[in-house]
Amino acid sequence: MAPSVIREHLVELGMAGGVSRQDSSLYLPGPAFMTLISFLGCSPSVSMAADDDQALNPYFIEVTDSGDSIVAICGALRRAPRCPQCKRVATDWNDALATANTGLFCAQCRFDSQLSGWDWRHQSGFGRQWINIWGVHEGEAVPGEKLLESLHKLSGLVWNYAWCRQ
Repeated sequence: MAPSVIREHLVELGMAGGVSRQDSSLYLPGPAFMTLISFLGCSPSVSMAADDDQALNPYFIEVTDSGDSIVAICGALRRAPRCPQCKRVATDWNDALATANTGLFCAQCRFDSQLSGWDWRHQSGFGRQWINIWGVHEGEAVPGEKLLESLHKLSGLVWNYAWCRQ
């Protein structure tokens, strides 16, 4: 699916508003931003200004596309992934991050899967397309069900999220 289709969908949903004057690939939050994103345990000051020059705490929305390749998006990972079947912590996972198509094997239950099949506890994600929300701190917010459901309906794929410390 073309990134422009996702961007248009986010604008129609009210997640994204106008285009940033600083960077035409970034969008400012739209009128429904605060209802489509759930902030956890904090009360952020999100500027809903239509102009990034007026935004006190700027948040930006970006749609990215890696083409046909599945890529790993991860920041400074501090914890190893867990096996989704037996919950054992993976070993030798750091070397595997070099390529997203590499697999990991669980010696305890014999689960064998590509990295994307492991439980990263939202510290990493894998995919071809991403919606980045810049300005949100790691662990501060999650996408709401309405946003995830609308992306599923649009693309036919289940969407998930990850926090990345850059």
